[in-house]
Amino acid sequence: MSNEFNVDEISELPANIIGHEFVCANIFATDWPQPVTVNPWQIKDVLQMKVATGKAVVIENNGVFIWLLHRHPTWPLILQSGNDFNATYLKVMKALAGEIKLAYLGDLDTSGIRIADQLTTYLGNEDFQNLAVIQSPSRVAQWLAGYGKVDDSDRIHVSVELHNQFWKEESYLLMVNQQFVEQEQLIDSYETLIPEWLGQA
Repeated sequence: MSNEFNVDEISELPANIIGHEFVCANIFATDWPQPVTVNPWQIKDVLQMKVATGKAVVIENNGVFIWLLHRHPTWPLILQSGNDFNATYLKVMKALAGEIKLAYLGDLDTSGIRIADQLTTYLGNEDFQNLAVIQSPSRVAQWLAGYGKVDDSDRIHVSVELHNQFWKEESYLLMVNQQFVEQEQLIDSYETLIPEWLGQA
């Protein structure tokens, strides 16, 4: 490659031009195909659209997001995409948090709880809504009892620093039980709890 292109300038778009986005479904009032991907240059126009829902569920994992959307194409869902707190995602989430109620669902391990805590802290929304409304500490205890896997792969860490009380409680439950739950294990529960919370049951 060095020899072949040592004189020619290679002009191609950097990966981050398409890698910094916000992905959602049924959030904005539009006839666009779902899910909708908002790129950095689209933020201004998208945020001028009316929202099509009063509530939405933030899903941590890509596979769970697309599977739930496949099975329930009208549900208002937002993709967290793990640790990807890119600038586009954060800007759109901040705007939406002032307009709609949000619930968060993710892996029940240290990383998943830390992601939920980071989002809660960024949104600063403890005063007006609770992201743990579905994934509450009491429900996490039930899920650990029913689906918990023994932590033999270093999924639970004692020294994690969390800022929000309900995520601290859930992290404590993980440590006491020394178990974790993959988000994929909870899809059956989600299919009951999400429509109940959305008021679609």
